[in-house]
Amino acid sequence: MDLTIRKLPKYMKVEPCVIDAVSWINRKYNLNIEEMDFDLIIGGGSCGHFYANCWTNPDHPRAYQWLKGRTKPAIRNGVRDTLYLYKKKTAGLTVPDGGLKIGWKQALTSDLIHELTHAVQFKQGRKYSEVETTRNQIEHLKQTNEFWYNKLIPA
Repeated sequence: MDLTIRKLPKYMKVEPCVIDAVSWINRKYNLNIEEMDFDLIIGGGSCGHFYANCWTNPDHPRAYQWLKGRTKPAIRNGVRDTLYLYKKKTAGLTVPDGGLKIGWKQALTSDLIHELTHAVQFKQGRKYSEVETTRNQIEHLKQTNEFWYNKLIPA
């Protein structure tokens, strides 16, 4: 895993969020995801995306300019202060309309857990599931911040 940080104010130290998310994913799936060959780019946007197929097809509709010339999968994650979750009934819980303003550190860690779950799905050759990613975000929040976990509502 190669980490690139760009377009962020100097006060935003994102490395602890990355370490927390990677450690959590490693424990959950009993692996070392940081050994997987992919780019993790933080900054330059407001939400996260995992791109597995764009590097093999530069004409893919989601092959944004920043992906051009890449030879491996990439996660691009912006930084925002609001938690958003998919509204999936099978995930059980979600956020109220408009999300939850939980602060940029908790929101970034949650977004990274979501995108790193997609990386695990890709690595293991499994179908991408937004239910699994959302459940992981909810589980992490429950384990790390009961106050915000209790603000979630039924999906």
